[in-house]
Amino acid sequence: MRRVAAFARLTGFNVLRILLQPLLYLGTAVSALLVRAALVGYSWPTALDVTNATEAAALAVAVTMFAATTFPAVREARYSGAVVAPLGRTGRLLSLMVAAALVTAVCQAAMVALCRLVAQGPLPGEVSPYAQAVPFALALCGPAASVAAAMWTRSYAQLIVPVVIVPAYYLYLDTALATAGPQVVYRVQDLATLSFDPFSTRSPSITVLSALYLLYAVLLVGLFVSVALTARPRRGTARGIAAGACAVLATGAVATPVYANTVYGWGHGFPDSALHGTASCEVREGITYCPLPGFEGLVDGWHDTLGPPMALLPEAAGDRLPVVWQDGQSFDRDFDAPGGRGVVTYPVGPVGDPYFRADLASGAARAVFGFPEFFTEPCWATGQARLPLMVWLATVADDVPDDLQSQSVSYQLATLGPSVTDLAVARALGELPDGRVARILAEHWDAFSSAEGRTADLAALLDIPVSEDGDRVAGADDWALHDPEYYFEPEVDLPPENADTCG
Repeated sequence: MRRVAAFARLTGFNVLRILLQPLLYLGTAVSALLVRAALVGYSWPTALDVTNATEAAALAVAVTMFAATTFPAVREARYSGAVVAPLGRTGRLLSLMVAAALVTAVCQAAMVALCRLVAQGPLPGEVSPYAQAVPFALALCGPAASVAAAMWTRSYAQLIVPVVIVPAYYLYLDTALATAGPQVVYRVQDLATLSFDPFSTRSPSITVLSALYLLYAVLLVGLFVSVALTARPRRGTARGIAAGACAVLATGAVATPVYANTVYGWGHGFPDSALHGTASCEVREGITYCPLPGFEGLVDGWHDTLGPPMALLPEAAGDRLPVVWQDGQSFDRDFDAPGGRGVVTYPVGPVGDPYFRADLASGAARAVFGFPEFFTEPCWATGQARLPLMVWLATVADDVPDDLQSQSVSYQLATLGPSVTDLAVARALGELPDGRVARILAEHWDAFSSAEGRTADLAALLDIPVSEDGDRVAGADDWALHDPEYYFEPEVDLPPENADTCG
């Protein structure tokens, strides 16, 4: 009990010594400013954004605690041999580490609270509990690395060297950017960044990835602690155990991201069972919505955008109505929409954003008329009636600004190679009563919703005049007349010449 009491008193004393470090408060203030700068730019922050911000803040806290812990750690390394105390050298070292960990945990908790305060209000999205623990483990790497460096160097070199090199580095960049020197420094900087985030795919929403990242961070902390214990002047079994622990922990720290990047690397699709929370779909007026867990509140906004235009479709189009599903920002969701009806959206920006609404409406119109996703399956739809009808359905909503509707739809229209007649009819449909167009579409749904229906036939039914040479693919002059704001580039916008006809 005497040793436990001595350990507790020494830990309290070490906490006080760290709290008296001016660098602690300077670094904490800088960390707070970084948190605010990271989140203030989000007009619509999510729980995932806040978690990412707390991880960034954790690195700032780690740097701060590295500096604040260096001074007591160096004193411990230099003078502990001359101290007579109830605790041995290892006990005093562990006491210092515990004290630094306590201060670090408090600082990181303050950063988490600040992140939530800056974000304000309820946050959409679900975050794995493992992901919420990751920032604390990352922050603990700072003091653990500081103690390890101090035990081996017994000096303040780990603080002096960065203070000298960093300003010189930036000065050197301004005077000799093209030389090899900055490239070397960039490589070192990349390696430092990679050491804290070596995962090619990572998201707070994915339980297994968050668990692996937490394991990696904990292994790093354990490795630094073992390195510090290895530096103690004792010989024999104690040092051998510490060295063995270093080898095991280093192996685990390397193997964890290697395993994650091999099994869950780029292109890996994560099923809904891998997400934290329960993913579900909701059907409203025939339209299916499948948000990510925690984003169910977005469905109202999605349906406000798609409900009115989809209501103009005939009952025969019931099996063509879109399936709106939400993909991840930093991972690929394994979701298979039936019959090419999928319309993908992402957790970025509020649903009321006009650009988002225009993009969602144009994607839904594409799915209804059976066109493939743009740039995934390029094809030609020249002269097909469903092409101008797709434009009409995407722009029929009155609450989206015309310029945004035009940008979104023109971009997708150009990739299908429209003819001059297609552009003329698409422009004319927007000037006709919606009810009239909807009636003609209902009467000829089977023809005009397939590749067989021709734009010339649609124009005749609606008394829309077309030019005699309207069958040719529209060029730059035709696009300038249809949409002066759209910059048409044939080499970029049109499908490849050998692409198939859209079926």
